Amino acid sequence: MLLALTLHAVLTLPAHHPAEPPALAPPPGDRRAIQVIGSWLQQYHKGRYDLTRKRVDTNASLIQRHKLIPSDFVGTLDYRAEIDLLCRQARELESDEAARAILGVAAVGLDPRIRYSATMQPDTVRSVGEKHLAAFQSGTVRAFLIAVARGTTKSKPALQAAALRYLGSKKLREERPGIAAQIGAEKRIVRLATATALGRLLDSGAIPALAERLLVEGDPAVVVEMLWAIRSIHSASGKSGVSPRSLDAAVVGAVQALGRTDSWRADLAVLDFLETFRSRHAIPRLIWMLERFDKEPQLLRTGRLTTRLRVRVHEVLTNLTGARIPMDQPARWRKFWTDAAEKFVLPAEPASVAASGSGGTGSAFFNIPVQGKRVVFVIDCSGSMSQPMPLRSGGTSGGGKGATDTKLAVLKRELWKAISALPKEVQFNVIYYSNEAAKWDKQLVAASKPNKARLRTWLDGVRARGGTNIYDALRDALGIRSLVYGDRYDSNVEEVFLLSDGAPSVGEIRDPNRIVEVITESNKFSRVRINTIYLGAAAPGRPGRPGRARPAPRPGRRMSGIEMMKQLAAKNGGKFVQP
Repeated sequence: MLLALTLHAVLTLPAHHPAEPPALAPPPGDRRAIQVIGSWLQQYHKGRYDLTRKRVDTNASLIQRHKLIPSDFVGTLDYRAEIDLLCRQARELESDEAARAILGVAAVGLDPRIRYSATMQPDTVRSVGEKHLAAFQSGTVRAFLIAVARGTTKSKPALQAAALRYLGSKKLREERPGIAAQIGAEKRIVRLATATALGRLLDSGAIPALAERLLVEGDPAVVVEMLWAIRSIHSASGKSGVSPRSLDAAVVGAVQALGRTDSWRADLAVLDFLETFRSRHAIPRLIWMLERFDKEPQLLRTGRLTTRLRVRVHEVLTNLTGARIPMDQPARWRKFWTDAAEKFVLPAEPASVAASGSGGTGSAFFNIPVQGKRVVFVIDCSGSMSQPMPLRSGGTSGGGKGATDTKLAVLKRELWKAISALPKEVQFNVIYYSNEAAKWDKQLVAASKPNKARLRTWLDGVRARGGTNIYDALRDALGIRSLVYGDRYDSNVEEVFLLSDGAPSVGEIRDPNRIVEVITESNKFSRVRINTIYLGAAAPGRPGRPGRARPAPRPGRRMSGIEMMKQLAAKNGGKFVQP
């Protein structure tokens, strides 16, 4: 009886179920993002995405179609945000497959076979990829990226270039030997990225490899990038961080590169380098460069040598020696060095260099000397140019008391003065812009009397109307065809004069900050001198506080028209004036 009661009590107790294990959090990331990144890049390279738009086209949005928008996303979905979100979800997988997909994003704008328009903003897309590559934490992923950079895995050159740039950005100094080993790679895109990576690495131990390659490198863009890398390393290391022997080797490499690439653009970068890192080793080569202008005048006609280059060679030579010998007398320079070389001691301070009047054209635009022999004048013909010309002290300009010249009238007068003074060996063109940009002539023309007369007749008929399309005008003046890193412009223009009276209002790029970024990055390798003339009023003061200028725009803020013009000149070797 007792046993029966006990069994009954046990059997009638509530059933006991073990506690369920806590629900596991879903793994971070989403494998679908890897495939969608590939699809996004395919559409992007077909030109389907305009990154200047503030919102994505709903019908074209891959991240919406595949329901991959994270629940924590807040903000406006534009194309930059879309690829950023896709990369984030792929990167959270911490896998080699994800890293390869993001490498494709970081390689945008590196492959010269692909054409990139300004609306595609390849540097913006590339920066997204580089940001997410740098955020990987997995050691296996890092090993994979190192293998791609070294070329030990089967990867396209653009992916190897992106991996090299990643190693430099991560400051992985232990990888310096592996990076430096690629400086002599067969593919130009890889050599260029190697120089970029070594410059980002900021390791003084990289200078000998760069210096050695400078002795033989024949590609102008790679030469320019290697010189930039050495400068960056030296600047970060300080005087005590780079051995004199390494610097001497770099100078010798730069001296040997001068005149070897048949690119005056690369030669200008070499001259800047030799002016900074002063050495007597450069003097004989500089004299040889001056002699070339006399011995090979056909190179001036073909554009392989330029007057602007000649002026710069003379400036650096005078800077290093302190000698006052005209640039058109190379025989005197040669005799000077023959007599002085044995006991020559480099001056402790650079010699001041007076303006070389004989090296220019004898012409000036708004008092900025015209130095180049292939010049483009880019002029504003927008509706606001019909307004009275402002004076910096207030009021309006004119030819006399009570006169009220318009900005367009002043422009016409100054442009004709500049062009009429050009010698016949100079070639020029005019690009005028309002809503659109157009060329006065299809190509550069000689500054002959008939061409000047034709220009004068055309100039009389120019009227002010429409908006301000600055980017398209600069793009056409410089011959920009594709925004590929390391490419130079498809033109032989030496110098550009840009005139405007305000900020851009129409065109492929309207953001002044963006215009400065795109033009400056492209011009790093083309070295076109960009002078700017601003005919607008000074930046207005704050309400109630007349005469007090607004502070400079903070980073990320849209800059004013005048600030854009100042930065274009400052970052591209030119001069800025506000008459």
